[in-house]
Amino acid sequence: MMSCDDGELNIRRLLRVSEAARYLGLSPTTLRSRIHGGLIPYVKTGPGNAAIRLDIRDLDRWIEEHRIEATRQPVRPIDK
Repeated sequence: MMSCDDGELNIRRLLRVSEAARYLGLSPTTLRSRIHGGLIPYVKTGPGNAAIRLDIRDLDRWIEEHRIEATRQPVRPIDK
């Protein structure tokens, strides 16, 4: 189980909105807005909004689909 309180990240497949928001680095309000706007898929596990769960595989797919590649090379080599 993933706990938002501690530094541990123990993951199960279906996450609550608050857990998924933390995983994505979004606020729960922003995530809910994207869910209800049809931008992020979700699983309905029962009646009401409290029953919304997000599949971690869908979240990973969403991250990859919204990834923006670097378009520039460094001006000079980065010193190590």
